[in-house]
Amino acid sequence: MKKIFCFSLFLLSILNSCNSDGIYHKNDKNFEGNRWLNNDIKSHNFSINEDLNADFILRFSHVYDYQFGSVPIIVEIVYPDNTIEKLNFNLKLKDEKGGELGDCSGDYCDLDFTFISNRKLNKGNYKIKIGTNFSYGFLPNVLAVGLKVIPTKNRE
Repeated sequence: MKKIFCFSLFLLSILNSCNSDGIYHKNDKNFEGNRWLNNDIKSHNFSINEDLNADFILRFSHVYDYQFGSVPIIVEIVYPDNTIEKLNFNLKLKDEKGGELGDCSGDYCDLDFTFISNRKLNKGNYKIKIGTNFSYGFLPNVLAVGLKVIPTKNRE
């Protein structure tokens, strides 16, 4: 039993170290009925312990052949010095011909969108909220919404 516990800890530490190229990464998949309600704000908190430049990437996963070409996204970032930045943008899901912009497999598509590129970040605590203000109270056919923050030099 002790060997299994030690092996499990070892395996966990190896898996944890595999994400060393990223600062933060989390996907929220809790969407009842695949609906992202306007009042369902996704919160992300992380800390960095050195000054660096980073990219902020929104991951949006949806059902294939989404009925909308773009969706409204609201992002609020609270920086370590307590300044607040608010961003509103339309996340484009389809090209001009109606083709999916995301990576689609089977019945779902994943789209990664860099909404901040090469931003200078100071060490400290960051709080990020992501929401939508879709005109009908919720976005349908949403499977996941995530945030990935990576050092600019590690982007490939």
